Amino acid sequence: MKRLLFGFAFLVSAGVLCAQSGPLGGSASDGAINMSRAGGSSSSSSTSVSSSTSPYLPGASFTRLGVSSATVADTTANATINAIGNFIRFRATGGDWRYGQIVSTSATTITWSGANMTTDDDDEIQYAPSNSGHVETFGIAGAFADAANTTLLATDNLMSYVWAKGNHFLVNLSHKVSTADTGAVQPAVNVSVNGTDYMVAYSTVSATRVYCGTVNVSTAAYQIKYGDTFEIEANAAGTNDDAKDLSLTAVFAPK
Repeated sequence: MKRLLFGFAFLVSAGVLCAQSGPLGGSASDGAINMSRAGGSSSSSSTSVSSSTSPYLPGASFTRLGVSSATVADTTANATINAIGNFIRFRATGGDWRYGQIVSTSATTITWSGANMTTDDDDEIQYAPSNSGHVETFGIAGAFADAANTTLLATDNLMSYVWAKGNHFLVNLSHKVSTADTGAVQPAVNVSVNGTDYMVAYSTVSATRVYCGTVNVSTAAYQIKYGDTFEIEANAAGTNDDAKDLSLTAVFAPK
């Protein structure tokens, strides 16, 4: 009887330990710590964090300058939340949030990549720390644009990429090749989420890093959800189709 009770107690203890494990190998305490960094609070490392908790905090007043920039007050508080790499989201009052990442800042101006800010969604702005997002870097070795291809990860890298986190938004995409096409015209690349192109038009490659910015982003395709596929695409528009070794970095903002 004592042996049975001991076995039962062990199983219960193991069950508790398993229940504390978070997605992708994280833990309940990891979640509490991360939310504290994002501006939330946690009384102890064992405090559970609701999946609805957002890392975003309200920002100060701002004035829209264009589709990817705004003016802000020159204050110590703003200098912290407007740091390069931090994420932002903005919307019309009560509307849907649009997401971006700050890529340039001065005392009174911020510039971001990601979604455009129109005159219809510039009522509210919020900020989240850079460590609340997710970054992926991909490499395609060799000649990647010798033929048009919408599944470079599958065909050239023999891999299948599936998103294994909650809802995020692709807000910063950049790419670079080690060897440009030897002709006058370079090929161009794009990425897709669940088969839908992220950029309205493909982005021309270069031996110096190219940042895709905001103007070309399709907000109908920049959200990625658990189970969604992600792929890299290339056309064969280069003069000699011999550009080589593509590196591509994708930054995802939390919802």
